[in-house]
Amino acid sequence: MVGLSTSREVWTALERMFSSHSSARVIQTWQFLVLTKKGNLSISYYYQKMKSFSDTLVAIRQSLQAHEFTTYLLGGLDSSYDAIITSISTQIDKMSSKEMFNHLLAFELRIEQHQLLSKPRLVK
Repeated sequence: MVGLSTSREVWTALERMFSSHSSARVIQTWQFLVLTKKGNLSISYYYQKMKSFSDTLVAIRQSLQAHEFTTYLLGGLDSSYDAIITSISTQIDKMSSKEMFNHLLAFELRIEQHQLLSKPRLVK
């Protein structure tokens, strides 16, 4: 703020400085939403991470529509989730994000159960 002589000049300089930071934050958060993949994360951690990005956008007045959140959330899942993705995507009455999370969690638990049952057991 050195070299600025009026409060208006200071205010304008601060506004420009924080505005560019805010714009960069918006772009970065949208990129995180688009690029984040579940990978090896649990569905709980992945969902919370995506919800955090969505909440950040809400806080800076860039709210997501419910269908946008659903699109980004489901888009980050791998092919092992195709059955539940199809089920969620084709519902006539769209479910809330919490209902969707519950369905995804139940699906993940089912996958884990199948993986445990398919592992060979050592017999003594």
